[in-house]
Amino acid sequence: MRYKHLTFEQRVAIKAYLKIGLALCQIAQQIGVHKATVSRELQRNTGFKGYRPQQAQQKNYIKYLRKCQAKNLLH
Repeated sequence: MRYKHLTFEQRVAIKAYLKIGLALCQIAQQIGVHKATVSRELQRNTGFKGYRPQQAQQKNYIKYLRKCQAKNLLH
């Protein structure tokens, strides 16, 4: 099975659904991912100011860039 990263739109939807009080399993169903995905996303990207989708997206992009740089160093 191939894994996919959450999109920025999905991250924004998570924040909106949290704001209206949906449970994690309901949020997961709404955005089309497993509830564990939503749970891990919140664990990784929730800070003092709550869940911030823009920061989460930036963090994910930085990880992506580092991975690409590491691959280029090996070739």
